[in-house]
Amino acid sequence: MTQTEKAFKLMFRRALCIVAAAVPLTGAGEIYETPSDAQWLSAGDTIPEVSLTNLARQNVLLPDLVSEKPIVMIVYRGGWCPYCNKHFKKLKTIEDTLLSAGFRLIAVSPDRISELEKTSDKHQFRYELYSDSSMAALQEFGLVFRVDDETLKRYDKFGIDLNTASGKEHNLLPIPAVYIIDTGGIIRFAYANPDYKTRLDEKKLLKAATNLTQ
Repeated sequence: MTQTEKAFKLMFRRALCIVAAAVPLTGAGEIYETPSDAQWLSAGDTIPEVSLTNLARQNVLLPDLVSEKPIVMIVYRGGWCPYCNKHFKKLKTIEDTLLSAGFRLIAVSPDRISELEKTSDKHQFRYELYSDSSMAALQEFGLVFRVDDETLKRYDKFGIDLNTASGKEHNLLPIPAVYIIDTGGIIRFAYANPDYKTRLDEKKLLKAATNLTQ
């Protein structure tokens, strides 16, 4: 593909995102009071044109990340979350297969950059880590809820401070989720569960990704 063709493709894709933004999406822009209230984006929806911050502290548009390769996007609560860390260990067993199949692997959380660096050092995996500390991007996916005071007190007993982790004083968390997004910005597979202890089995993710490449 020539540079002119690539530029045209990018312009066309961004035009589609602008058109899609005019159409109300399920859950777009909402902050929910409980995880069970959430209405997240699902298969067939177009991703919003939102910005994320990478480890180099650069802001990047999500549609730009999917422009060259389809992506597997993991949404997790933070490096402090033991269930997220356990899930990452399982996901690591299939990352080489996903990469070989042509997928780009990214993981998004409210953690600020310094916390992302700790997660990267801890797991040594091949996912690209991105921060959405303001929760503006994941809010557009319909995944964000406000943590209640009782839960905050319980977290405090375990030494977990959400505001310290994110660098923001909003007490917001995302529902853990997994998305497969094609190069046109269309969600081809979506999984989310209000019960943060229940995560997508890595074999099911691999099967979904494999089916999409056939």
